[in-house]
Amino acid sequence: MNQDLSLLRRIFTSYLAAFIILALLLFFPAGTWRWPEGWLLILVIFTCSGLSTVWLWKCCQPLLNKRLGKYTPPAWDRVIMLTFTILFLSIFVIAGLDAVRFGWSHVPVFIEVPGFAGLVLGMYFTFLTMKENPFASPAVEIQAGQKVISTGPYRIVRHPMYASAIIMSYSISLALGSLYSLIPDTLLVIGLVWRTILEERLLRAELEGYTEYAQKVKFRLVPGIW
Repeated sequence: MNQDLSLLRRIFTSYLAAFIILALLLFFPAGTWRWPEGWLLILVIFTCSGLSTVWLWKCCQPLLNKRLGKYTPPAWDRVIMLTFTILFLSIFVIAGLDAVRFGWSHVPVFIEVPGFAGLVLGMYFTFLTMKENPFASPAVEIQAGQKVISTGPYRIVRHPMYASAIIMSYSISLALGSLYSLIPDTLLVIGLVWRTILEERLLRAELEGYTEYAQKVKFRLVPGIW
């Protein structure tokens, strides 16, 4: 019971902190709270992540603990993750400056709607990835007892979590109506490609059966392309 209460507190604290940070990143650069796309984005993100968290609570608390806990990635991965964090957060800042405060670019509503749909799709793929892979970790590491996962989205690409992140990052920019925020999106994708290459080296060298899996599932991130 104490462990459950501790986990609930961590979930509540992380969600509250995420809400405050996201709201500030969106509305402070925008210069106004009257931004429907910004509020809708928050609603979509927290609804989808909340549903995923409920499933993890019921079916896979060890994975939920792992994703909320502390981890120590290799030095090279710490640099990459810090860069990812800066680029991802800058998407919201640039979108607020672009779409609302200064109006540098204009994205019509019929483009914003698919952006929100793409965000939901990307978050759903993320959920499917976590559902299939109890070893899913923010850090690049080989865990005790880890085995190759080849079911669910892993039948399509070898790194579905990264593929989902690409879908979500571009979708956020379109949903918020900002073309200039596609710049950090693209830099983020380049970083994900580089991290995928480095992670593949580790998996091939240290995870039994990964080389055979890679021979069956040809594509890393984008089916038919790479």
